[in-house]
Amino acid sequence: MKSFWYYFFGTVLFPHRAFRRLADDPASLRKGFKALLLIGLLTTLTIVGFAVTGAVPMVPIWLSIPAHNYYFWEIFFALPVFILGWILVAGVVQLLGQVGKVKGVGTFEKSLAALGFAVTLPWFVTWIPETWAVILMMLGMSQEELVGILSTPGFWQTFALFYQIVAVIWMFVLFSLAVHAIQKLRPLKTVCVSLIAAVIFVFMMITVIR
Repeated sequence: MKSFWYYFFGTVLFPHRAFRRLADDPASLRKGFKALLLIGLLTTLTIVGFAVTGAVPMVPIWLSIPAHNYYFWEIFFALPVFILGWILVAGVVQLLGQVGKVKGVGTFEKSLAALGFAVTLPWFVTWIPETWAVILMMLGMSQEELVGILSTPGFWQTFALFYQIVAVIWMFVLFSLAVHAIQKLRPLKTVCVSLIAAVIFVFMMITVIR
């Protein structure tokens, strides 16, 4: 039985092999949840930093929460949203995997385990720069200065867009590898199921997490 960190770093270095071994690990669900819990708590800590510095969301808010205290309330619902999104996409994968002649062979629990890591690692790509933004604001940079830097055409504006695109693409790739390793679907069906699941998760996150 491999350790949590084997699957964590394995998702980066050799994801398909890591997901295949995770499918045979009796503690796979616990490890997948641990991965999701890790990034959920780290994201919550970053949100605490935004709330402490008095920051407001830099993108439109879709929920009926005032911008000036959005981050305060987000402290309480960020982790539950991560968990609900994780459960939802695992259910989508499990249900869509049963559609058609060739059906998925993996269990809901194994899908949850693999998708826990498939969600977590790409989210670090967005968490790291956002945490740096919090640190800069705590050191004295105003949010207006930060917005000015990111909204000016050039390296930082391009970087801000680039890392988000990288995170979404990487998540889709990992979803595909996880679905293939756990459900053993045909390539085209794997891609379709993974794309639907990834779109649902990303949409849920951008609707709520700021």
